[in-house]
Amino acid sequence: MTPDTTSELGPPTETPGPFAHVLTVARVIGGIVLFGLVVFAAVRSWEDVRMTLARMGPVELAVAEVLVLAGLGASVLTWRAALCELGSTMTIRAASKIYLVGQLGKFLPGSAWALALQMELAKQANVPRARSVAAGVVAIGVNAVTGLAMGLTIVPRVVSGGAWRTITLVAVVTVCAVGLSPPLLTRLVNVGFRIVRRDPIQREVTWRGILTAVGWAVVSFTCYGLSVWVLAISVGAPAAESLPLCLAGVAFAMTLGALVVVAPSGIGVREAVIVAALAPVMERPEALAIALVARLLFVLADLIAAVVTLPVRLREPGLGSS
Repeated sequence: MTPDTTSELGPPTETPGPFAHVLTVARVIGGIVLFGLVVFAAVRSWEDVRMTLARMGPVELAVAEVLVLAGLGASVLTWRAALCELGSTMTIRAASKIYLVGQLGKFLPGSAWALALQMELAKQANVPRARSVAAGVVAIGVNAVTGLAMGLTIVPRVVSGGAWRTITLVAVVTVCAVGLSPPLLTRLVNVGFRIVRRDPIQREVTWRGILTAVGWAVVSFTCYGLSVWVLAISVGAPAAESLPLCLAGVAFAMTLGALVVVAPSGIGVREAVIVAALAPVMERPEALAIALVARLLFVLADLIAAVVTLPVRLREPGLGSS
């Protein structure tokens, strides 16, 4: 397949309208409000939070950080699998720089910044802008569906409702599975491109590629969940009972945090879900302390990963379009 030179996303030709400015302001305000709620919750229960933080040892913190970094590595492979499906092969080193440096854009309100940064970095590696954007959209879809499917397994533990909760869980997981089917996923991506008046992607995604991406997404969420589990058992949570809560709860928290676009990097949303997920095994202030430490570890991991991959050359052997 020859490189795609006709479907690149060029710079916008129209200035943003009033609605875009209003949306930007709303995102900034929403991010500030959610951050303020997290700070308020920590201050209100600070004595209990402080005591919980004091019980965490350096070994547990280091292990949790390594697990977060491993989860980021698996996320890179999810994005790389999506890009390969759309026609561009790439070394893991180059994919790591594009994805991890680009992901710093998630700290700004909205998810488009990360996609924009990834798009520009991928362009330096001879990957058409349209293809890198499509890969980002596919990866987001894979992560969202996988995270919801994993996260909703927590529903029977924290929500009452008998048969209804089981029916709801099965229905949502079924919808998630249908949403990941290659024909539907390809159509959804092309609909998005038609909306922004761009050419459709040049090839359909396949089951093999989607399942590969899903597999790496599962590994990623599992590593993230294990990192929170290490923190939880370090302050006395029962290991066996808290493990499924952490795995499902963190997957759900990461997914909802990404979907609520007014929250930069899911601030506030992620912490609220983790606190709720850990409610069956620990008190609220302890769970809040876990969520706050997890937030710091994730931010540190993002910075470490970006700095480590920054020197990587994007134009290197093994990189290009197929």
